[in-house]
Amino acid sequence: MKIVILGAGALGTVLGAHLARAGEDVTLIARGQRAAYLQEHGATITGLVDFTVPVRVVTDPSQIHNADVLMVTVKTYDMASALASIKHLDVGSVLSIQNGVLKNEQLAQTFGWGRFWVPWQRSAVQCSRQAQFVSRSTRACILASCPQGPQHGSRPWVTP
Repeated sequence: MKIVILGAGALGTVLGAHLARAGEDVTLIARGQRAAYLQEHGATITGLVDFTVPVRVVTDPSQIHNADVLMVTVKTYDMASALASIKHLDVGSVLSIQNGVLKNEQLAQTFGWGRFWVPWQRSAVQCSRQAQFVSRSTRACILASCPQGPQHGSRPWVTP
């Protein structure tokens, strides 16, 4: 699975490192000194587990053309410019791991509701078609995708 992570700060790097360690094809979109450090040293995780893993780092988002999954981990105040830099991407699914009330609408406007996941909410909303994504690294099951967009106020949801 080809995973692109927009935002290689603490959260993006932790997620990217664990996914890369699990064998996923991960690309981090990073800027400046952070990008240079990750390119030279790889992603280092310390704490409950200690490891360093090489990760692909891109500083120019136009170099990336597609992804199975786009994970957005930028600060919400950088969201508009970050999305403008990647709106050309052909993505299968988009997952945001951010705080904020506007990000869901911003992501859906850029990529469409049918590709967008809301990972932290639970709901009994039933979508007519569901897609299942199982991450080998976290063993998390995410049920998502209402391809025809919001219905009766519904959004794609996740179940644990």
